[in-house]
Amino acid sequence: GQKIWTSLAGDADWCFVLARTEPGSTRHHGLSFLLVEMDQPGRIEVRPIRQMTGTSEFNEVFFDGARAAEVVGGEGNGWAVAMGLLALE
Repeated sequence: GQKIWTSLAGDADWCFVLARTEPGSTRHHGLSFLLVEMDQPGRIEVRPIRQMTGTSEFNEVFFDGARAAEVVGGEGNGWAVAMGLLALE
């Protein structure tokens, strides 16, 4: 899969990813909140999104067979974890 508008992905060692882990599930069901190590050569590609200023704070990240170190909150509970984090914003 992929993420877009990921802040400072080129500098990150780790990334949180909300991903669909249950095939066939819909909407907010079947999602898991994953902790992914960014140093996975050949599995994760970070492409900078150049802004008019020439900077590239935001990135597009492609995950091709990447592995997750941890599942936060348990598999399939990603939506609840994400909503809990947004409540703190």
